[in-house]
Amino acid sequence: MLLGLALMAGGCASTAGGPEVDRLAVLDPTEQMQAAVQAHASGDYEQAAEGFSRAADALTGDPPNRAKALANLGAALIGDGRYEKAVAALEEAKSIDPRQYQTRFNLGRAYTKLGRLQDARLSYMAAGQLAPNNPDVPYNLGILYEIYLNQPEDALDAYRDYLAKGGAEATRVQAWITAIEQRQATQ
Repeated sequence: MLLGLALMAGGCASTAGGPEVDRLAVLDPTEQMQAAVQAHASGDYEQAAEGFSRAADALTGDPPNRAKALANLGAALIGDGRYEKAVAALEEAKSIDPRQYQTRFNLGRAYTKLGRLQDARLSYMAAGQLAPNNPDVPYNLGILYEIYLNQPEDALDAYRDYLAKGGAEATRVQAWITAIEQRQATQ
């Protein structure tokens, strides 16, 4: 297993004067997923996307794991800045398994990057229903409302919800709340 991951990280390799071999192509779907997770963790989103895509292709007969591979593919594509492709992968993952929080959350991220702000809002809202105690949803909704949709009251509600859920960026978010309140007081 470690040998497969080490070889995969290099992409292609030559064997003793023989032709170059695409190491990713010879991994089984589980190994492809593991190698892609490692590539994603190291910031190599292009390699991660390739691995998740191959895993998804190999898992057509296994819908739950295909949905996971597609959801991870979407996350890698977001990291690589390929938002349209991310949406396509995430929408397919959602169609297979509509109850995955991370798929809905990442759809919100991709839609925001594409300027599809109402789709982003709906995706975040769906993610929030699937993981009601997760502070990441109100955090991103607050940013969406404040910066993109110019809805300061909704942003305040989202930021306060984030604080109530114990989000790790409490100091930063409290400063955002204060700034919005100060802007509102001078209008």
